Order: sequence, then structure tokens, then C-alpha cells
Amino acid sequence: MLHLALLPLLMAILRSPYRATVWVRRQGSLKLRNVESWVQRGPSYIQRRMQRRMKWARNLVGMSGAANFQRAVNLAYGGERGAFEIPNEDDAGQTDQAEPDAVDFKILAGVGDRTGVVEGCLVTQDAPTTQVDIAAGTIMVQGEEATVATGVLSPGAAHATLDRFDLVAVNSSGVKSLIAGTADANPVFPTTGLFDAEGRVQLVILAALLIKFHAATTVNVLTADITDKRMFCRMPSRSATYFIAAVDASEQSQAMADFTCSGTADDVDIQLALDALPGVGGLVILSEGTFSCTADVLVSEKQYLKGSGYSTIVRQETNGQNMITFNPEDNQIEFG
Repeated sequence: MLHLALLPLLMAILRSPYRATVWVRRQGSLKLRNVESWVQRGPSYIQRRMQRRMKWARNLVGMSGAANFQRAVNLAYGGERGAFEIPNEDDAGQTDQAEPDAVDFKILAGVGDRTGVVEGCLVTQDAPTTQVDIAAGTIMVQGEEATVATGVLSPGAAHATLDRFDLVAVNSSGVKSLIAGTADANPVFPTTGLFDAEGRVQLVILAALLIKFHAATTVNVLTADITDKRMFCRMPSRSATYFIAAVDASEQSQAMADFTCSGTADDVDIQLALDALPGVGGLVILSEGTFSCTADVLVSEKQYLKGSGYSTIVRQETNGQNMITFNPEDNQIEFG
């Protein structure tokens, strides 16, 4: 089965993003071609999150079926809340639903860019079956949350002889829409409007709808035609944890940051993050890179300042001497 081919990819990512890229090149599969760009966009993040769940993932990989691959991915990205599906062929309404699409991997990679579902937003069959229901919820696009109201969407007319896929999407303002696919003997997911100018996912995909052909072009979307594509963002509590990116941090770290330093008087941004913590305390995490400071930073009682191993350096701006180097074996410094 095609989805069993994904299991070596999971193990390759656990070992090395480079190996995953080589593995994809060797497979030559049209459906998996875009996995290479997915791995290259965020290898450090994906590998780090996967390694945290390596024991669970390895146990699951020992089993068979795409459902176990899906569960392993959900665990790696934050636990059982992940509703994202690539069903086994025996469980799918039609074979096309069990085939991984390039957009599936973009959805997974989007979580590293803080794009996904926070809660709710389940897509279900409606009555009449010419439309689908979308439950209320909250989504996140590139770190910004938006509220999604309950609503319905109606796919366009079916093709007389060929199936297609439509995607249920939500933008950064919480507005729901359908991305219409193209009817084909081997239909794939549409990508219209899915990416921004930098290739980052700018819409949250909630579900894929299989629009089956009908001689009278009548739309009939049943439960079996709806594949859940919600990938949940499980981020640290923003009220008690802040992440600060250095001016020379990776693009991935800067995209995730609550504060981004300029390389000059970075102590100001660090202090702002510490001051934003609640009275009960909290954690400020510094990314990899160099932070240049011109003044002391006041870390109060019950506040924690944490680096990212030896790659986090805090220097005095006037003479360039290192003030703090974080040890990866014990990289949490407690003050107060």
C-alpha cells in the first residue's frame, strides 16, 4: 500500500533530515515530491519535536498501516489532540483518500510555523448533503489567533464523469472558504491561495472533501467523503512563557518568536519579555544566536531565563565579551 512507504520517511526524520531528503529523492513518487521542501524548511524544529516522542514513534512504526504513521506524527507534534488523517485504504471511502498528497506535508510543516487549529472547527456532513457544517473554534496563522464562527459551505457542481477534491480552509481573519479542486482521473488537492509569497502556509486547512462525479453534476457529500485535516497547534502558555529570537537566529526561530532582537541593546527586549510575565512567575527562552546587551537585565523571583545550549550567547555590546554561555546539560538559570 502506498501509505506504508511513509514509514521509512518517519524513521529517516528521526535519524536525520538529510537522510529523509535523500530517501524522498530515491522514491521518485509524484505524490511525495514536495516532502523534500517540507523537510528543508524546518528540519531542526521537526527533528527536535520528533525526538521528544521517539520512543512512542518507534513503537508505532513497528505496527502496520498509515493510521499508525498518522498517530506517530500527531504524537510528535503534540499528542493525541491531532485530528489530522491519512486513512488506511480499507477505511477510506475511496482509494484516492488514502493517498498522501503534497499538501498533507505542507499542513504538517505549517505547525512549525504556528499555523493550525487551536480548538474546534470540525467539518461534518450537513442536511442537505449539498453542503457541509463547520463547527466554531479558534485557529492560528503564523502565530496569530483568530475566532471561527459556526457556518456552512456549499461545494460547486460535481463533474459528470470525474472526481475532485475541495479543501475547507480558514484565513487569518477566521473567514471560511472552499478551495475548489480540478476533476481528474487521479485527483489531487488544490493549492490556490494556500501559500504566501515566501511559500509559507497562510490558510488553515480543516478538511478535504471528495466531490464524487455525478451524471447530473449533483453534489452529495457524505461523512465518508470528509477527511479531517485539522492539525492542532499546541504551543506553550503565552501568558507565562515568551520566546526571544536573536538577530542572527534561524528563520524558523524568528517566525516563532514573541520578541525579535535587533542586535543592538538586546537587553531592552529581554527585559520587556521578563516584565510581561505574570506575577506568579514564568519562563523566558532565548533562541540560538548572539544577544548584545548594554545594561543589566533584572530577573525577579520565580522568573526563569533559559537558553538553547551553547548556541545561545549573551555578550556585552561595548567590548564583545561573553556575559553568559548556556550549557546544554543544565541550560536553565534560576534567579531569585
